[in-house]
Amino acid sequence: MLLTLSQATTADIPGIQTLAKIVFQQAMAATHDAAYIERFLQRVYSENSLKRAFVNDGTIFLVAHADEGIVGMLQFGSPLFDDCEERKEIHKLYIHPDHIRHDIGGHLLADMITRLQATNLVREVFAYVPAGETARQNFYAKHGFEHIAAQDKQDEQYWLKLLYPAE
Repeated sequence: MLLTLSQATTADIPGIQTLAKIVFQQAMAATHDAAYIERFLQRVYSENSLKRAFVNDGTIFLVAHADEGIVGMLQFGSPLFDDCEERKEIHKLYIHPDHIRHDIGGHLLADMITRLQATNLVREVFAYVPAGETARQNFYAKHGFEHIAAQDKQDEQYWLKLLYPAE
């Protein structure tokens, strides 16, 4: 499978919307009704919401394209309520269910890290992972993130990757 990574553009909006719908329907079907999922998707992934997000200096969307369209997406940027240039948070990482275990997430992470290191400003990147999701925890561990229990939030684990050695 040929994979192409890029920063998302407005031309990617339909593919991002499709990916989000597939991922959310699979992930939330057991806990939320279809109407709730649809309202959520319409609010967060509307064309206007995505266009606003694309021009926001505090967030970046990366997409992974394969022959069949967008198969992965990574959104990262400044942590909520924090404008620190030295830290960035992974807000969303979605992989199409048919492409799990093809390391698309790893390629998206590597692209993000290359972009962040090029700034010479960002020193660390982190993600919060639900406590019971061992597959995601293992994914981040495999890619050099470390669980920092002291930073855990209720039901979420804090996973940190230093981009440069501590001084």
